[in-house]
Amino acid sequence: MIPQPPRLHLSCEKLDSRGVFVLDTGDNLIMYVLRNIPTAVCRVLFGVPAFESIPDVMYELPELDNQDSERLRAFIGYLQDIKPYPVPLQIIR
Repeated sequence: MIPQPPRLHLSCEKLDSRGVFVLDTGDNLIMYVLRNIPTAVCRVLFGVPAFESIPDVMYELPELDNQDSERLRAFIGYLQDIKPYPVPLQIIR
């Protein structure tokens, strides 16, 4: 079973500085990692100790051995699978 986070209408009032958001433009997947993300999330999803350690731009998720990382990668894989062709993933902090 693939986790399905809630879908939000695109607006700045829905963004939370403690979150991670995925924007599917059709031709790209863009993951926004916002400044006040908890350090625990940085560790389990990106394998780094803090927000500042996340590279400015990444093009793939690290394969980490934890349930949250596996769920995120499964969700991104699901988004890729429903498309007629693979699209690039860009992770921006």
